[in-house]
Amino acid sequence: MIDIYRGKRRTEVAPHVYAISDNAYRNMLNDQQNQSMLITGESGAGKTENTKKVIQYMAVVAGRTGGVGTLETQILEANPILESFGNAKTLKNDNSSRFGKFIKIQFNHGGSITGATISSYLLEKSRVTWQARGERTFHIFYQLLDRPSTEDKKKYFLDRPENYKLFAGECYFVEGVNDSEEFTHTKNAMKVMGFSPAEQDSIFKLVAGILHLSNLPFEKSYGDAAVLKDKKSLENASALLKVSPTQLEQALVRPKIKAGTEVVSTQLDVDKASDSRNALCKTLYGRLFLWIVRKINSTLSQEKAPRFIGVLDIAGFEIFKHNSFEQLCINYTNERLQQFFNNHMFKLEQEEYMRENINWTFIDFGIDSQETIDLIEKKPTGLISLLEDECVFPKGTDETYLTKVSATHAKNPKYKKSQFNKKEFAISHYAGEVTYDVAGWLDKNKDPLQDDLEKTMKSSDDKFIRDLFVDGFLNEDGKVNAARKKAAIFYFVASQHKEGLGSLMSTLQATFPHFIRCIIPNYAKRPGALEAPIVLEQLRCNGVLEGIRITRKGFPNRLIYADFCKRYYILSKNLTRNPPDPKGAAKSILEELKIDPEQYRFGNTKVFFRTGTLAHIEEKREQKVGQMIVAIQAASRAFVARKLYKKVKTQRNAIIIIGRSTRDFLDFKKWLWWKLYLTVKPIIEGETLEKQLQDREDIIKAKKEEIIKEEETRKKIEQQLSEINAALEDARKNLQDQRNIHLDLEDEKNRLEKLKADLDRRQTSLEDELKDLEEQTKELNVLKANVTKRVEELQDHLNEETTARDALDRVKRSLESEIVSLKSETERANDSVNKLERSKQILEKEVLELKEMLATGGDNISKLETVKKGLAGEIKEVNLQLEEVGKKVESLEKTRKKLESDLKEKTQQVTDETALKQNLEAQKKKVETELDDLKSQLEQANSCLLYTSPSPRD
Repeated sequence: MIDIYRGKRRTEVAPHVYAISDNAYRNMLNDQQNQSMLITGESGAGKTENTKKVIQYMAVVAGRTGGVGTLETQILEANPILESFGNAKTLKNDNSSRFGKFIKIQFNHGGSITGATISSYLLEKSRVTWQARGERTFHIFYQLLDRPSTEDKKKYFLDRPENYKLFAGECYFVEGVNDSEEFTHTKNAMKVMGFSPAEQDSIFKLVAGILHLSNLPFEKSYGDAAVLKDKKSLENASALLKVSPTQLEQALVRPKIKAGTEVVSTQLDVDKASDSRNALCKTLYGRLFLWIVRKINSTLSQEKAPRFIGVLDIAGFEIFKHNSFEQLCINYTNERLQQFFNNHMFKLEQEEYMRENINWTFIDFGIDSQETIDLIEKKPTGLISLLEDECVFPKGTDETYLTKVSATHAKNPKYKKSQFNKKEFAISHYAGEVTYDVAGWLDKNKDPLQDDLEKTMKSSDDKFIRDLFVDGFLNEDGKVNAARKKAAIFYFVASQHKEGLGSLMSTLQATFPHFIRCIIPNYAKRPGALEAPIVLEQLRCNGVLEGIRITRKGFPNRLIYADFCKRYYILSKNLTRNPPDPKGAAKSILEELKIDPEQYRFGNTKVFFRTGTLAHIEEKREQKVGQMIVAIQAASRAFVARKLYKKVKTQRNAIIIIGRSTRDFLDFKKWLWWKLYLTVKPIIEGETLEKQLQDREDIIKAKKEEIIKEEETRKKIEQQLSEINAALEDARKNLQDQRNIHLDLEDEKNRLEKLKADLDRRQTSLEDELKDLEEQTKELNVLKANVTKRVEELQDHLNEETTARDALDRVKRSLESEIVSLKSETERANDSVNKLERSKQILEKEVLELKEMLATGGDNISKLETVKKGLAGEIKEVNLQLEEVGKKVESLEKTRKKLESDLKEKTQQVTDETALKQNLEAQKKKVETELDDLKSQLEQANSCLLYTSPSPRD
């Protein structure tokens, strides 16, 4: 199965997790960039199984011995251990991971596996002591109790699972799972991972000790005091943990607390004693799990690895009937991962289009989890910050926490307060609305453990137990951190999870991610049944549908011009591997291939392709490479054939020559003159025999003389050789001395080179720091200039506002004086009106009297008429005066109202100007403060520059 996907493109084979794994592995080798694989989905969707498939594929493909070596086997066998101690049965999943893990598979430059590290996140420790009905706690408890051997029963004091109160879910078996066989597999895996027999025994003793601690029967005594009447479980637990039973009992029911400066014993009731026991069980198991992870890392990890592929398997999004603090942390983690997916798929993708100046219209897909993330983590109003504040507050409770949360986020659209339960609230997550119950949140966040219980564990006779409670054990490196130790009282579970999640997100952002979305086909756990609405809802919630949409519309494949030319230059006839104009070369390659211009875009530094286009170009390249290979093979075969032909031809010519010579010799042998020559030849040789002998004697004599001379020469040479050997021996001794000196010098040279390299690195770092400081200085100078300019502008503006305020004050005073004068004129006019009214009344009375006189007597009619006319004229004049005074009063009233409104406006304007002046003065003070801070930072930077500047001697 693995061989089908090895080295194949994803378009060539059926979709499978192996294809994504191979793609990540090839990208790491080709791009020299760390990769990450994010396996996400709801609980029960198959994340753990896919993680095992990825690790299996990497072990086989990148293993030194095809996946059967020691290291590869250890990497594969680490998973059964983690599953036994970190997985449990839930209502949705029979093998649910109750913790998150990020596995870094480390590789060397050649692409071979060199090691692995595992980082764990948020183990659900509350499952140790509480499970919902139908659920189980961690697998290791049931594995230990399923058909144990007689020796294990006696050693660990084991009983039937039904007799332990730890299993609150009352589910003891899982269909299709043999806990006994799984326990054997777990022990074999521990052996492969280097767990010693003593360490295994200590681990199982601790697990059995937790089982017995859960059975401690607290009963109510005098008052509300808790007591232990049946101490069998206490004795069993104490024997397994190797602690004093009396000390353990005292720590559970009568712990010592600090009251002021004194330490006093306090009596706990049954509920508090049970809570203290549960806290001990959770602490023991949590520290045991952390120790196991570190043990695995110590076996697999390599300190320095050039590249890695990270595999993230973390608890999926959870919506249960009862959701608590653990579910909030898990769902918060999934929100961050979903936001990372959204940011990578939608925001960063489109931002790169804009940055590369591609003709693209920004699309808002409406998928953003940032508001929900801010609701949970943002300081100082996020749920985590408010929870930590409430944990620090002495009188804080779950109810007061929920009250503060509701008051703070009442208008937040992602938050909803429950109308029926005062201890519940709801959050709108990307996968749906989840209702949380805050009962016990403060205790879960504090993760408290009585000091007496911790001291009891530290006094254990088992070194394994003592090591779990050393100072600094909970830190990542297992060492004491002074700053952390000082603030340990305010360091809570939520903060630890938030920091770990932040580190994880930083690691993921530094890698190239590959997303594997696990989908639940149905909620009934039926194989082969796929319910379309359920699948579609998951695809819509986790952004897969929008990802497909942007992939179709956008340009998911892109290459830098130089890399594109290096890989595909062979598709063009006139290009080299490193052309001077990579962009133009890329354009000519695409034009020669006759690719539709709609299928690609040219950016500033990269060429972008639509889905499938780059695969089509890759196929063209493979066809071209195939043609070149065929041509090379043809030329090679032709060369071999020509060489063989030449050899055969030479052999043929030799055979012809040999045959001809043989035939000539046989014919020559029968020739009579040849026979005569053979008969005469010995006679001719006999005549010259004496001469030949004399010549031989002369030669022998000469040779003897030469031998004598050579003997003398040999003696001289031997004497010289002995002298030379002596000199050579001396030279060898000198050479050995010189070699020793040379080795010493070489060591000194290496040491000096290392020192020089360290000094160079230090110099480089100092130069970088110097450059950074210079840049900071420049920025500070620019900022100082800007701030100075801003201060001057604010000062000018303040002067203008002061001038305007003075002018407004003058206008106000003049208007107030006018109002006073108008008021006095209005009063005078009112007096005149009153006088005229009184005159009118008097005249009206006189008219009435005259009318009476007119009625009684007619003698004085003419006189009365005269008087009447005079009075009528006076009345008319009075009426005219009254009308004029009324008009004047109305005019004065309008003027008064207008002046009053103007006065109000001016007064409001003066008030606004005063507030603006105060605001400007505050801004001026703030800017002056910032300027002083910048000056101090500048002085510090200058001092740092002076400190970091190398001296002439350096």
